[in-house]
Amino acid sequence: MPRLELTDSELVVHLTAWESIWSLRRSFRVPLAHVRGATEDNGFGGRALGVKLQEVISVG
Repeated sequence: MPRLELTDSELVVHLTAWESIWSLRRSFRVPLAHVRGATEDNGFGGRALGVKLQEVISVG
């Protein structure tokens, strides 16, 4: 899960090692003037890759 850092002028998102492999960056910065709001999310909770048909097939 990314770690968020709030400074006086920007929001800094620090990615985990696995996330940084997929995004090709370790962190990124967003100016606070570009941020409208934020909410907490408990996660996706589903399969990100692959297909699953209940009791029939699971791929991925």
